[in-house]
Amino acid sequence: MDGKNRNTSILKLPFLLFITAIAVGFSKYSDVLAETDAAAMPRSIPTSFWKDSQADLHFRSYTLDRDRDVNNDSQTSAISGILRFLSGKWADRFQASAAMYTSQGLLTPDNKPGTQLLKPIQKGYAVLGEAWASLKISDNVEIKGGRQLFDLPFLNKNYARQLPDTHEGYILNVKDVYNTDWLLGYVPRIKKRNSEYFVRMSEQAGVPGGKDGTSIVHVMHRWSKDTNLVVSNLNTFNVFNNSYAEFKTTFYPLEKWPIKFSIQGAYQQATGDKLLGDITTNSLGFLVSTNYSGIKWSFAGTSTAENSKLLRPFGVSPSYLSLIVQDFDRPGEDALMLGIAYDFSKIGIKNLTSYAKYASSRTPDSGAFVSPDQDEFNITFDYKISRSILDGLSLRLRYATVNQHGAGAIDFRDYHVILNYSLSIFN
Repeated sequence: MDGKNRNTSILKLPFLLFITAIAVGFSKYSDVLAETDAAAMPRSIPTSFWKDSQADLHFRSYTLDRDRDVNNDSQTSAISGILRFLSGKWADRFQASAAMYTSQGLLTPDNKPGTQLLKPIQKGYAVLGEAWASLKISDNVEIKGGRQLFDLPFLNKNYARQLPDTHEGYILNVKDVYNTDWLLGYVPRIKKRNSEYFVRMSEQAGVPGGKDGTSIVHVMHRWSKDTNLVVSNLNTFNVFNNSYAEFKTTFYPLEKWPIKFSIQGAYQQATGDKLLGDITTNSLGFLVSTNYSGIKWSFAGTSTAENSKLLRPFGVSPSYLSLIVQDFDRPGEDALMLGIAYDFSKIGIKNLTSYAKYASSRTPDSGAFVSPDQDEFNITFDYKISRSILDGLSLRLRYATVNQHGAGAIDFRDYHVILNYSLSIFN
């Protein structure tokens, strides 16, 4: 470690100690809170709002090293923290939450940026990532507004680095009406996982100074616990419309041998003033998986039209071929993937799981969308520790290698070391 990085790490220590002090202080406060009678609570808000509240602290240490054979390498070690408060329910209807995010560098060579663990270039940051309130209208109807996490196709938290993407949104959530869930909403802004600023959705999509937001219509219908259909539409006004559908089902050739099958499709087209040009593209995919004697096998394929680039500015792609490094959704790209996963508890090693995937693709050799063919192999090990004070600690090790073939090919290898620790401050 050079002198500059060593000094940077030392400067971060007071901040980390401060966060730890907050955690200890909250834990002490929780004991006081538990002993406080109703008369001592703020009179303006019912006691259930405070006494049923909870707070937790999540730490993540992440080291990512990407070794490229042509371009500059990327390397960062960082530590992040999420301090989240969730209130109890006022009159069983009103609830609120807030969360502070921070990501701070430990090893941050200026000549190796690009890991997205920190904001550009290799800088730490802190932000109020979540701040929302919800109101329960009835048993199955709820409205919610503010900075929050989403888990939708193409609009989600994309939590594969230090901190998640968060969105400022206002939604109506209707659950289980004739076996159907509805989510309707409008999202004006997004904060990416390596940024401290919320920006307009159209600006994030690529429109300089864009002012438009995104509407959401998301529907899931269940025929049974094993069969459902999801239909989702995101419309970023004057930019592009994104429609997505996915069908899932499970059948049993033998009593203890389930086979899961799903298909998906996405279609994107320009809308309104077409501020990013005349976008038109689509992608199709299938996935078959089975689990037998602790071993899970999966086989998937995707095909993307040889048209515009498939856009995914608001979260991670739902594609079955979205792997550790590549998404295999370039124009004209056809890809197949084989995966295997294993739970080592079957051989007496508790809390250890692993999975590996290999994908290979072919792309156009000529024309406007020529690009190199590529393969990706990756493997992940997850180990959870469940011993007294270490309960909530988990370790993830990941390795990925990408080999490309043809003009413009770039080969590289990824090494990920991720340590997660969750601590309940009070509940």
